[in-house]
Amino acid sequence: MAMHQHLNYFDTESLRNTVEAAGLKVLRIEVAKYGGSLYCCAQNIPENRPVPLKGKKKYEEFAGKVDRNYKTLVRS
Repeated sequence: MAMHQHLNYFDTESLRNTVEAAGLKVLRIEVAKYGGSLYCCAQNIPENRPVPLKGKKKYEEFAGKVDRNYKTLVRS
């Protein structure tokens, strides 16, 4: 589902990593019963410090797929 006001797309792992990297504690992540939207409840904990993003390998795999698909489109 694509909505004009949504610019970021996450799976549960990437959403958790992003929220934790911002220094928040994830309390719960739920998948909507319709449409696949994700809902995240997180808590600001003052002693938490932002941490580096995890999942770099997953991002690199995604970036590689984007690059290969782009090259395929350009050749067509």
